[in-house]
Amino acid sequence: MDILLSKTGQTYARHQSQKMEKKTMTRRQIRETAFRILFALNFCPADQMQDQLNLYYTDHAEVEIDDLIEEEDRHAVIQVDQASWPEITAKCLGAAAHLPEIDRVIEESSEGWKMSRLTKVDLTLLRLAVYEMKFEHLASGIAINEAVELAKRYGTEKSPAFVNGVLAKIV
Repeated sequence: MDILLSKTGQTYARHQSQKMEKKTMTRRQIRETAFRILFALNFCPADQMQDQLNLYYTDHAEVEIDDLIEEEDRHAVIQVDQASWPEITAKCLGAAAHLPEIDRVIEESSEGWKMSRLTKVDLTLLRLAVYEMKFEHLASGIAINEAVELAKRYGTEKSPAFVNGVLAKIV
Protein backbone atom coordinates (compact mmCIF):
# COMPACT_ATOMS: atom_id res chain seq x y z
CA MET A 1 0.00 0.00 0.00
CA ASP A 2 1.32 3.43 -0.95
CA ILE A 3 0.50 6.53 1.03
CA LEU A 4 0.09 9.68 -1.00
CA LEU A 5 -0.09 13.08 0.68
CA SER A 6 -0.84 16.13 -1.43
CA LYS A 7 0.23 19.67 -0.59
CA THR A 8 -3.42 20.61 -0.09
CA GLY A 9 -3.76 18.15 2.77
CA GLN A 10 -5.59 15.48 0.79
CA THR A 11 -4.44 11.99 1.63
CA TYR A 12 -4.94 8.97 -0.51
CA ALA A 13 -4.26 5.30 -0.04
CA ARG A 14 -3.35 3.37 -3.15
CA HIS A 15 -3.60 -0.38 -2.92
CA GLN A 16 -2.41 -2.76 -5.58
CA SER A 17 -5.97 -2.93 -6.86
CA GLN A 18 -6.11 0.93 -6.76
CA LYS A 19 -9.26 0.78 -4.55
CA MET A 20 -9.57 2.89 -1.43
CA GLU A 21 -9.34 0.94 1.80
CA LYS A 22 -12.45 0.60 3.99
CA LYS A 23 -12.62 2.89 6.99
CA THR A 24 -12.24 0.85 10.16
CA MET A 25 -11.53 3.56 12.75
CA THR A 26 -14.30 4.77 15.03
CA ARG A 27 -14.97 8.48 15.47
CA ARG A 28 -13.42 8.21 18.93
CA GLN A 29 -10.24 6.69 17.47
CA ILE A 30 -10.10 9.38 14.79
CA ARG A 31 -10.48 12.06 17.48
CA GLU A 32 -7.81 10.45 19.67
CA THR A 33 -5.41 10.24 16.73
CA ALA A 34 -6.09 13.90 15.91
CA PHE A 35 -5.42 14.75 19.59
CA ARG A 36 -2.07 12.97 19.45
CA ILE A 37 -1.06 14.86 16.31
CA LEU A 38 -2.40 18.23 17.54
CA PHE A 39 -0.30 17.82 20.66
CA ALA A 40 2.63 18.85 18.43
CA LEU A 41 1.16 22.38 18.23
CA ASN A 42 2.57 22.89 21.71
CA PHE A 43 6.08 22.56 20.30
CA CYS A 44 5.96 23.73 16.69
CA PRO A 45 4.22 26.50 14.75
CA ALA A 46 0.74 25.88 13.34
CA ASP A 47 2.02 26.31 9.79
CA GLN A 48 4.06 23.11 10.25
CA MET A 49 0.97 20.95 10.89
CA GLN A 50 1.15 19.34 7.45
CA ASP A 51 4.74 18.30 8.18
CA GLN A 52 3.62 16.83 11.52
CA LEU A 53 0.84 14.91 9.77
CA ASN A 54 3.27 13.54 7.20
CA LEU A 55 5.62 12.39 9.96
CA TYR A 56 2.82 10.77 11.92
CA TYR A 57 1.43 8.94 8.89
CA THR A 58 4.86 7.75 7.84
CA ASP A 59 5.73 6.56 11.35
CA HIS A 60 2.40 4.80 11.92
CA ALA A 61 1.84 3.27 8.49
CA GLU A 62 4.12 0.36 9.30
CA VAL A 63 3.24 -0.29 12.97
CA GLU A 64 2.22 -3.86 13.57
CA ILE A 65 0.70 -4.61 16.96
CA ASP A 66 2.21 -8.10 16.96
CA ASP A 67 5.68 -6.53 16.81
CA LEU A 68 5.18 -4.64 20.07
CA ILE A 69 6.64 -6.39 23.07
CA GLU A 70 5.05 -4.59 26.01
CA GLU A 71 1.36 -5.28 26.68
CA GLU A 72 0.85 -1.61 27.59
CA ASP A 73 2.18 -0.60 24.16
CA ARG A 74 -0.22 -2.98 22.44
CA HIS A 75 -3.19 -1.27 24.13
CA ALA A 76 -1.89 2.24 23.34
CA VAL A 77 -1.64 1.67 19.61
CA ILE A 78 -4.52 2.77 17.45
CA GLN A 79 -4.52 0.99 14.13
CA VAL A 80 -4.66 3.93 11.73
CA ASP A 81 -6.33 3.01 8.47
CA GLN A 82 -5.53 5.12 5.45
CA ALA A 83 -9.22 5.59 4.64
CA SER A 84 -9.59 7.65 7.85
CA TRP A 85 -6.58 9.87 7.15
CA PRO A 86 -8.53 12.53 5.22
CA GLU A 87 -10.81 13.04 8.24
CA ILE A 88 -7.87 13.14 10.65
CA THR A 89 -6.02 15.52 8.34
CA ALA A 90 -9.01 17.85 7.99
CA LYS A 91 -9.45 17.97 11.78
CA CYS A 92 -5.76 18.73 12.41
CA LEU A 93 -5.32 21.27 9.62
CA GLY A 94 -8.61 22.94 10.53
CA ALA A 95 -7.65 23.32 14.18
CA ALA A 96 -4.20 24.63 13.22
CA ALA A 97 -5.71 27.15 10.79
CA HIS A 98 -8.07 28.52 13.44
CA LEU A 99 -5.62 28.33 16.34
CA PRO A 100 -5.57 32.07 17.25
CA GLU A 101 -9.37 32.20 17.39
CA ILE A 102 -9.58 28.91 19.32
CA ASP A 103 -6.98 30.07 21.84
CA ARG A 104 -8.84 33.37 22.33
CA VAL A 105 -12.05 31.45 23.14
CA ILE A 106 -10.17 29.22 25.61
CA GLU A 107 -8.44 32.17 27.27
CA GLU A 108 -11.73 34.01 27.73
CA SER A 109 -13.34 30.91 29.27
CA SER A 110 -10.54 29.79 31.56
CA GLU A 111 -10.79 32.55 34.14
CA GLY A 112 -7.82 32.74 36.44
CA TRP A 113 -5.69 30.55 34.17
CA LYS A 114 -3.17 31.86 31.69
CA MET A 115 -2.65 29.70 28.61
CA SER A 116 1.00 29.25 29.58
CA ARG A 117 -0.06 27.63 32.88
CA LEU A 118 -2.32 24.99 31.32
CA THR A 119 -0.89 21.51 30.94
CA LYS A 120 -0.10 20.70 27.33
CA VAL A 121 -2.59 17.82 27.40
CA ASP A 122 -5.42 19.97 28.74
CA LEU A 123 -4.66 22.74 26.25
CA THR A 124 -4.66 20.29 23.34
CA LEU A 125 -7.93 18.73 24.47
CA LEU A 126 -9.55 22.14 24.83
CA ARG A 127 -8.31 23.19 21.38
CA LEU A 128 -9.68 20.07 19.75
CA ALA A 129 -13.07 20.31 21.48
CA VAL A 130 -13.46 24.02 20.69
CA TYR A 131 -12.57 23.35 17.06
CA GLU A 132 -15.13 20.55 16.86
CA MET A 133 -17.88 22.67 18.44
CA LYS A 134 -17.20 25.95 16.62
CA PHE A 135 -16.03 24.82 13.19
CA GLU A 136 -17.30 21.27 12.71
CA HIS A 137 -20.57 22.11 14.50
CA LEU A 138 -20.38 18.97 16.62
CA ALA A 139 -22.96 18.98 19.40
CA SER A 140 -21.38 20.52 22.49
CA GLY A 141 -22.41 17.60 24.71
CA ILE A 142 -20.58 15.14 22.49
CA ALA A 143 -17.47 17.31 22.16
CA ILE A 144 -17.30 17.89 25.92
CA ASN A 145 -17.86 14.22 26.77
CA GLU A 146 -15.18 13.08 24.32
CA ALA A 147 -12.70 15.66 25.64
CA VAL A 148 -13.37 14.57 29.23
CA GLU A 149 -12.85 10.91 28.29
CA LEU A 150 -9.52 11.74 26.67
CA ALA A 151 -8.60 13.83 29.73
CA LYS A 152 -9.16 10.76 31.92
CA ARG A 153 -6.79 8.78 29.74
CA TYR A 154 -4.05 11.32 29.05
CA GLY A 155 -4.37 14.10 31.63
CA THR A 156 -3.77 14.53 35.31
CA GLU A 157 -6.19 13.57 38.05
CA LYS A 158 -7.72 17.06 37.86
CA SER A 159 -7.85 17.27 34.06
CA PRO A 160 -11.36 15.85 33.48
CA ALA A 161 -13.01 18.35 35.82
CA PHE A 162 -10.94 21.25 34.50
CA VAL A 163 -11.63 20.44 30.83
CA ASN A 164 -15.32 19.95 31.58
CA GLY A 165 -15.52 23.26 33.44
CA VAL A 166 -13.81 25.33 30.76
CA LEU A 167 -15.80 23.78 27.92
CA ALA A 168 -19.08 24.23 29.81
CA LYS A 169 -18.38 27.98 29.96
CA ILE A 170 -17.87 28.08 26.19
CA VAL A 171 -21.29 26.68 25.28
